[in-house]
Amino acid sequence: TLEKRYLRKDGQIVWGQLAVSVTRDRSGTPHCIIGLLLDVTERRAAEQQLQRSETQYRRIVETAQEGVWQLDADGRTTFANQAMAGLLGTSVGEMQGASVYSFIAPGDVAATRARLASREQGIVQHAEVCYRRKDGSSVHTAISANPLFTAEGDYLGALALVTDITERKRMELDLRASEARFRALVQHASDVITVLDAAGNIVYQSPAITPLMGYDADDIGSTIFTRIHPDDASAAQAAFAHCLSAPGQSVTIELRSRHRDGSWRYLEVVGTNQIHEPAIRGVILNTRDITERKQAEAALRHQAMHDSLTDLPNRVLVHEHLGTVLAVAQRTVQPVGLLLLDLDRFKEVNDSLGHHIGDLLLRQVATRLKQALGATETIARLGGDEFAIILPAADAAGSTAVAQLVLSALEPHFQVEQHLLDLGGSIGIAVYPEHGNDVQALLRHADVAMYVAKRAHGGAAMYDPVHDQHMAGRLLLSHDLREAIRDQELLLYYQPKVALATGQVCGVEVLLRWPHRVHGFIPPIDFIPLAEENGMILPLTDWVLATALAQSRTWQTAGHNFTIAVNVSTRSLQDPRFPEAIARLLAQQCIAPRALTLEITESTIMADPIRAMDVLTQLHAMGVHLSIDDFGTGFSSLGYLKALPVDEVKIDKSFVLGMGTGDQKDAAIVRSVVAMAHELGLTVVAEGVEDAATYTLLGRLGCDIVQGYYLSRPQSVEGLEAWLGTASLPSGRMLAHSS
Repeated sequence: TLEKRYLRKDGQIVWGQLAVSVTRDRSGTPHCIIGLLLDVTERRAAEQQLQRSETQYRRIVETAQEGVWQLDADGRTTFANQAMAGLLGTSVGEMQGASVYSFIAPGDVAATRARLASREQGIVQHAEVCYRRKDGSSVHTAISANPLFTAEGDYLGALALVTDITERKRMELDLRASEARFRALVQHASDVITVLDAAGNIVYQSPAITPLMGYDADDIGSTIFTRIHPDDASAAQAAFAHCLSAPGQSVTIELRSRHRDGSWRYLEVVGTNQIHEPAIRGVILNTRDITERKQAEAALRHQAMHDSLTDLPNRVLVHEHLGTVLAVAQRTVQPVGLLLLDLDRFKEVNDSLGHHIGDLLLRQVATRLKQALGATETIARLGGDEFAIILPAADAAGSTAVAQLVLSALEPHFQVEQHLLDLGGSIGIAVYPEHGNDVQALLRHADVAMYVAKRAHGGAAMYDPVHDQHMAGRLLLSHDLREAIRDQELLLYYQPKVALATGQVCGVEVLLRWPHRVHGFIPPIDFIPLAEENGMILPLTDWVLATALAQSRTWQTAGHNFTIAVNVSTRSLQDPRFPEAIARLLAQQCIAPRALTLEITESTIMADPIRAMDVLTQLHAMGVHLSIDDFGTGFSSLGYLKALPVDEVKIDKSFVLGMGTGDQKDAAIVRSVVAMAHELGLTVVAEGVEDAATYTLLGRLGCDIVQGYYLSRPQSVEGLEAWLGTASLPSGRMLAHSS
């Protein structure tokens, strides 16, 4: 059978199928060829069309991006395109005839067998299958498998379209992991995550709400604003409204919210508008408990605004609170009183007994002030031993009355450990608006008034503009004194002391003089208090002692064997190091302790009798001569005299001057002091002798030593030495016997 093209008469080409047979005779010899020609043009055209279609299909399949995989009834590969081979990491040749199960991951084999066994005609099966690549890696695919059947319905196998979905599966896994992490974070975060609708109703809240605020996470539906503190409600409403007006933006607010147990907690809330997000459609609140932080901030503010020792408001809070009080007073047209209190004799206690005792004393003072004053008055410690009291609605009279109340509260003794201490106070008063319209002016003027009160040795003083000039002068004088001490511009003068029994000079009293470069000689009464107030008295005393002892050494070398007397301040007497300093100075000049007399006033001793007794006992044991100066003016002289380790009493000149005028009472007092002192074995010195009559009378009364202008005024070293060469005085005893 041959198929050939034939040319028709009309010129067309047709396909013919020629069937040729040979006929033979009886002898088998061929004698005829018979041919049957069939027109197969249409069939040939159809076959060519089918071939072209198959070629096109194969080209499409082989170049497709998705895998095409044809299996026979046993699941073996009959066809696979290049994309399928690439998807499995192999070649088309290696796949040919290979079983599908050799490529499927073990976990998906059973499901694949079941699908291939179903063999339902006309049903396309869709599935996700994980294959194992040649290199051992996995590839996730989406399969659409179409079963193949013959016309008679016999199962031939399956044709599958395979798509690589590995990246999609990875993204899905990442998304699920991300969602799991997010859910875990939300469910277990210490911060509370809350979702509100546009009306402020709770749509969702994380489990952290229970340990934080005591509510159940399922307790939703109510509005969040029912839990907010009334004082914070308006601010919270405004923040929520602002959040609603700004999609995607965040608003932060601090507020107080009610715990389920009724207490209030401080919360920091960050609200973000996510109403436009389909997955949320609400306002997300991220809530954090900041109660401890707020409490710590309050504690720090309290610490910054209060004195750590007494827990009273400090200087910073005084400025702030006084400003607030003055603002109210300006609106209500009311006065405001301001008191500045400075404790008297506190520095002596602090320096002599130590800061521990001083601190305990300040606490007791603070307690007394709080007990004495009402709740409307603000009591503050400005520093050191200075306190301030703010008096709302108090005029000058009311402020003065409160000042007297404060001074009365300080009068009783303070018992600090084993010490019984006496304190006083100096109070300066300034009143708004008479003495100032602002904080600085009132504080400055109250301070000026306080120094006026202190100079008057305690009590209260109301501010007067005249005081400003005085204070300015004191400030300048204080500055000049510090420079004079530094530059050693002060001088020592000496006043002789004469023994009445012999009429001979037995000692000198050292007196300090300040020749100011502008104002001339300034009396000690003007600058010694300045030195005590400003902490200059101790170095000044050291200089006086060192200079006087050096001069005494010079006089002793020249043959003048008289003692020198130096006045001692309260600060020195309360300094536990003072006896050691005296011993060192005496040793440096090779001066015997008995050649030095220290004069101490009764008020100096009474500042702290226990401490003073200890220091005096040490000095007396060293052999230093001790004298009670201004005897007779103290409030407890007789009671302490017999117990003090002293060697002499020095009668105050006020009594001696009275004797010169014929005052019999003063003479009687002097006679009694002399008799009492001699009974106690003490030497008696009288100062203020200004005439011969007083000199003679003191000799008759048995006084031991005298000094005064009748004998000699205080003189410089040169002047005293010149006087010593010319002085000639009768003895008081001789005068007594001759009269």
